[in-house]
Formats: sequence, structure tokens, C-alpha cells
Amino acid sequence: MEFLALEYVFNVLKLNKIYCEVLDFNTPVINLHKKFGFKEEGVFRAQHKTETGYSDIYRLGMLSLEWNENREAMLARINR
Repeated sequence: MEFLALEYVFNVLKLNKIYCEVLDFNTPVINLHKKFGFKEEGVFRAQHKTETGYSDIYRLGMLSLEWNENREAMLARINR
């Protein structure tokens, strides 16, 4: 699903950049985005209040140039 979303964003909508923000305790989602080529752009420390304190928010981003460079490798990984 992530591959199709990135294809749409960069090849249909022609966006230059996409980014997301993920709470620090959601490591499976952070790892998924990194697997598809997102780069960590920063951390908003103690940004989100929780019942037990504060959590960091990770900002991840990808440029269309990076997608174009890594697209074929991602497709090959999916088709295994």
C-alpha cells in the first residue's frame, strides 16, 4: 500500500516532497516509512502530551528525486 501511495504522490500529483509526523512509541510505522526511503528530518522533543507524560514526534520526509532514485529497488523488494 505504501508503494502505491508514493507512486500516486510523486507520479500522478507530481509533488516535490511528502512528509509525515509519527509519535515516538509507534516504531513499527517509523520503521515502515524508513524501509520505503523516508529520511528522518527532525524530532520534536516532548511535543505530545500523553496520560503518563510527553512523547516525541518524529518528522520523516522524502523528496521526489529520492523516490525516483530508489523506486526500482523498492519494487523489486515488493515482488520477491
